[in-house]
Amino acid sequence: MAYKKKLTFGVIVGTRNIFNYELAHEGRKQILAELVKSGYDTVILPAEETPTAAVETLQDARKCAELFSKNRQKN
Repeated sequence: MAYKKKLTFGVIVGTRNIFNYELAHEGRKQILAELVKSGYDTVILPAEETPTAAVETLQDARKCAELFSKNRQKN
């Protein structure tokens, strides 16, 4: 029997201050639910790391980049 690796997606949910952040928040929940339902792992910046639960500022992007760098070896 062949070993099948579980695929991991790096997910970035972004928003801009001119948009209603609730759209990003709801989209985040929907994206993650579909990926989990489909059997995939995810690497995503925790919602509590930013005020809107999405990447909006350069500081948020740097946090996301650091997280992705730490998880580089995930399948």
